[in-house]
Amino acid sequence: MMKPLHSFMVAAALVVGLAGVAEGRLVRTWPEEELLAKSDLVVVATPTATHDTGEHVSPFMGLREAFGVETTFMISAVLKGHLEKKTLALHHYRDNPEEPRVDGPEFVAFDPAGKRSFHLYLIRERDGRYAPVTGQQDPGLSVFDASKKLGAPPPKRQ
Repeated sequence: MMKPLHSFMVAAALVVGLAGVAEGRLVRTWPEEELLAKSDLVVVATPTATHDTGEHVSPFMGLREAFGVETTFMISAVLKGHLEKKTLALHHYRDNPEEPRVDGPEFVAFDPAGKRSFHLYLIRERDGRYAPVTGQQDPGLSVFDASKKLGAPPPKRQ
């Protein structure tokens, strides 16, 4: 019969030996009230065009590289803030889809042909474009599918 300490040591060795290496990062939770409070502009909008800006950032949040993207949106409703025009430019980033990523940023991608609308929680950048209020590291935390209730998953990852 095994002694209790010996049994514990055998069990601990099995757990350590069978466990894989896990990587992860902390991702902040943003309650809807905080998203709203920290946003300069909150809109319901549909993407009409998207293009790379030529920005190239390396390294970016654990990635080897990230690329700037600008997506133009047609505004259907302003929920907070004031907007003179019916369109706005969202500045965000994408990664290289051929490059492996472990627990990297929650980038977003928009398909203008899909005609989907989104709730966007935004801050104004110095150049007049808007950026996700949750920052460029995890923009998916401030972009929600408008056909679903708030807090629904963000659009597809890029």
